[in-house]
Amino acid sequence: MPVLLLGVVSVTFLVIVMLLISRLPSHALRRMTFWFLAALTGAAILFSVLTGRWGLAVAIGFGVVSALVGRSRRAHRQDQARDDPSRGAHSTTNSLSLAEARDILGVSEQADRDEIESAFRRLIQKMHPDHGGTDWMAARLSDARRVLIDHINKG
Repeated sequence: MPVLLLGVVSVTFLVIVMLLISRLPSHALRRMTFWFLAALTGAAILFSVLTGRWGLAVAIGFGVVSALVGRSRRAHRQDQARDDPSRGAHSTTNSLSLAEARDILGVSEQADRDEIESAFRRLIQKMHPDHGGTDWMAARLSDARRVLIDHINKG
């Protein structure tokens, strides 16, 4: 009977936790996952040390902790980008000049809107983060297109 009661309480607790987790925004879920994995790693290291498996503790310590630190830095940059777009990875802080924007997209001074859009589409297909490019390069391409289109709209 006590085991059955413990099982019911455990399942009820897990259901409540899962309902609460499902309502969290993605950045909070990432943060919670990070801290859960950090605690689990700490428990694994402590268990390894207490059982005399120093080699395993060292391997876990170096391997997992270095991965967690890298993940933490990426998550921190993503949180900064969400909270303040001017500081994030998807934004370039310097305003591009017209010459720089033309160089980035590879268009001439006489390029019209269609040429700019065509050059942007061609380059973003190659440089998009989903296709092996970087967030920074995709942001530079977008900024270059915006600068050139704004210049056309003003002129």
